[in-house]
Amino acid sequence: MCALVNGWLYHYTPPSRMDHLERRWFQRDYLRAFDVLAVQTEVVRQGVMNAGAEASRVSVAGNIKFDAMQRQGWSATQARSPQLLQGLLDSGRPVIVTGCVTNFDEQELVLDAFLKVLAQRPDTLLVLAPRHPERSERMQTLADYLAQRNLRARFRSKIDDMPLDSNIQCLVLDTMGELRDVYAAATAAHVGVDHNVLEPLAFGTPVTVSPGWNPSYPSFPVYSLMLERNAIAEHREVRSLSAMWLELINNPLQRAQRVQETDTSLAQARGAVEKHLSLLEPWLPTTAATNPSSSKT
Repeated sequence: MCALVNGWLYHYTPPSRMDHLERRWFQRDYLRAFDVLAVQTEVVRQGVMNAGAEASRVSVAGNIKFDAMQRQGWSATQARSPQLLQGLLDSGRPVIVTGCVTNFDEQELVLDAFLKVLAQRPDTLLVLAPRHPERSERMQTLADYLAQRNLRARFRSKIDDMPLDSNIQCLVLDTMGELRDVYAAATAAHVGVDHNVLEPLAFGTPVTVSPGWNPSYPSFPVYSLMLERNAIAEHREVRSLSAMWLELINNPLQRAQRVQETDTSLAQARGAVEKHLSLLEPWLPTTAATNPSSSKT
């Protein structure tokens, strides 16, 4: 028995002529070697069938990533920096967490949008988590951006685990393994292009993104579905991004409504594991066949 689960078409370009020929000559045979092809969407189903898969073997079962993100209890004591996190929660400050912001253009976008937020809500804190903190030249560029905007900032790697001073406007999260917990303290989150929007959504945090996501990246299926269902908001301009953040900060009732609508979208996206199992069940051995103790003697 051969099965494909959580199937998605990333449309990679073959890296060599040999790979191109292999795809051209053998793609149809490869697809027909599967007994079950469980894919995420109807578009993928049509693409797989157009490439040569037998229609009777291809089913839409959804994306199993949504089944793995059901919200569970969380406390700051579980974090790598419990005092810092608890301090953020106790401070009452609005917190905007921008995670995995890799591109310099996007870093400048969120910093400029944050300046507009500060003009109306000077108590707001920005937590900016860049990618590749091990690259000193990238961290220096970010430090220059902060200095150019006269932002009072601290790099997480340079401070101890303790509550953040109230005069700090930006915390650069240049450490590993802390972003997920910081999302739990966020009033709003912004996820960098091509990264994981499910982490903040799992905490009930409203999410903004910038456009330009790559369809060949593993993060794209979740991004595209959440965007389609209005569970995340996409902004390319400083003005609209800052307006969205201010709305979430200044209007708790509207923020709560947005969280509720997003939770509904997430709930509708769940159930893929059960669908996968129902497709695979006819091919799986029964309990009696695999457990000798269940047989009659």
